[in-house]
Amino acid sequence: FYQTPLLTPLLQKWLPSRFQEVVGVQHLKVFIGDEDIILSGANLSDQYFTNRQDRYVQFRGCPGLTDWYARLVTAVCRFSYPMCPRRIGFLLPLATSIDPTGNPSGFKAFARDQLLPLLSPMPPNPMDADLDTWVFPTIQLGPVQITHDEEVTSYVVFKCSEDAGDNLYMASPYFNIAGCYLPLLLASHSKGNLHVITAHPKANGFYGASGIAGHIPSLYLLMAQEFLQAVTDAAQAHRVALCEFARKGWTFHAKGLWFSPSRHECGGQGSQVALTTIGSSNWGERSCVRDLE
Repeated sequence: FYQTPLLTPLLQKWLPSRFQEVVGVQHLKVFIGDEDIILSGANLSDQYFTNRQDRYVQFRGCPGLTDWYARLVTAVCRFSYPMCPRRIGFLLPLATSIDPTGNPSGFKAFARDQLLPLLSPMPPNPMDADLDTWVFPTIQLGPVQITHDEEVTSYVVFKCSEDAGDNLYMASPYFNIAGCYLPLLLASHSKGNLHVITAHPKANGFYGASGIAGHIPSLYLLMAQEFLQAVTDAAQAHRVALCEFARKGWTFHAKGLWFSPSRHECGGQGSQVALTTIGSSNWGERSCVRDLE
């Protein structure tokens, strides 16, 4: 059970447990079995198997990739609370004895030390020369100054909108674009098309919730309107479109980027996806600054 070092004793005492996730959560969704792995943005609750639109990408027979993610999960476990197998919801003491609430600076240093080795470049494999697809894992944990995913995503966003005819698609159910990405998406040099896909208020997972949570879909609608205003202010409306997913009885939870280069770049065959990102980031400030992605 991961607990963010940003959850101070005061927040822990006064912030209701259902809202503590806004401070920061462990947001990885990784499913490993032998040499196969599924990467997703989905959780394992019932609605994901019935009426919630999400993404699941399976890689089969990839021992190098599964080993890397197994190392990532093991590293996260080292700075997370073990769950007691005989008492559901009861947490055992941290193996490191470094409490994220009582000693946040020590916890951050330890967590960073566990994750940094995973960012070391791997030596090239001569067997890879004949393959046509590369998989490049990234990590993000803002509180410990690991911004690997943010740096890679920023580069992709910047480079994938330079040429006319390029198409970049961005999906997030909770669209609240982070300040580090917005200038890149709306840069004056950009010539390619940007398509944003988000949830219609009725397809938002909080639609119909009781209390304050029931107002969250309206809040994201306001953020979408602010984004469109920023598009207009940047004189980029001719190349940016925002669409809402709406399907009766369904909610939307899919996240990702897709890049389709111009016809010239892909040998005259347009509409081919040359790059995609898979994961749980919503491209918002929380994903960049607070969550483990």
